[in-house]
Amino acid sequence: MSWEVVSMSEFEHDPMMRRLHEFRRRDYEATKNLSFAEIEKRRNRRINKNLREIGYKLVDLGDRTSKIVRIH
Repeated sequence: MSWEVVSMSEFEHDPMMRRLHEFRRRDYEATKNLSFAEIEKRRNRRINKNLREIGYKLVDLGDRTSKIVRIH
């Protein structure tokens, strides 16, 4: 297996990549002083909100595993 090296300059004019990097930068700034547990809690709230909007929910199975199920 070989890996192709891609430089960031290849994406500098791609609006989607610019938006992705801006989102990552804002997310990092918002979470850089939080503990791992706080980051995880914040991420899970965001995931659950987005899933509910499309008719699904995240069900905790224990042992740090979850599954996505449709809300009836």
